Amino acid sequence: MQTLAVPTAMFGPCIDDLPLGWDYQHQEAESGRARFWIDSDRLGDDFLTVVLTEACDTTRAFHTADPRPGIEALSEGPLTVEPVSITVIPRTQAAVGYATEVAVDIAGRELKGRPINVELDGRDIAAETRVADARATGGHALVVGMTEELRRTVELVRAEESEIEPLEEALEDIEDDVSAPRYRASWFFLFEGGCIEWAFDAHGEDVATLVEDVAQALDFYDLATMRDWATRNGFLIE
Repeated sequence: MQTLAVPTAMFGPCIDDLPLGWDYQHQEAESGRARFWIDSDRLGDDFLTVVLTEACDTTRAFHTADPRPGIEALSEGPLTVEPVSITVIPRTQAAVGYATEVAVDIAGRELKGRPINVELDGRDIAAETRVADARATGGHALVVGMTEELRRTVELVRAEESEIEPLEEALEDIEDDVSAPRYRASWFFLFEGGCIEWAFDAHGEDVATLVEDVAQALDFYDLATMRDWATRNGFLIE
């Protein structure tokens, strides 16, 4: 169908090895365009649309690594997962040691597949001001003092209330407020006589491994071979 839809194209998209939970959806073909969809139980229905056309609008795209000779790759935007910002705030200088311990414990963790960006704010200004600064940019604030150090707890400050609880429970509460990563963009592959677009609208924790998973799932094949087969089997290709 792709061979007939875009007879000038040197390459066509193909499915190689779909990761667990991914499903191929039906293909549509018409003069000048062929496309199919892929679903995922973790990334969403129709999270990926694969389109073969004669040309693509790549005015907002930039070059990336070419997948093979004869194919030029471009992308509208890099695949990045926005981190979750958490600021640890010691009430006094005496609590800096415990605040540092909490920050080190948090560093390197993830919430819903998003990395945590942790900052220790020990500025010599009111703790309330530092909390406001952290929350003004959409971040989360954990305040600690001598009482929290003795009890091995933290104070999670929210918009209308705060709660003193163990660090693990505070991180669970923050995770409840965190949305899963989302990626919306297009990748383009240009070659003689055509273009393939991978249009993404994916959400969920698996967005973090989307590059590796797509590289496993999709590939390109030489349409000349298909045209040869079609001609030998009686199909008319202009």
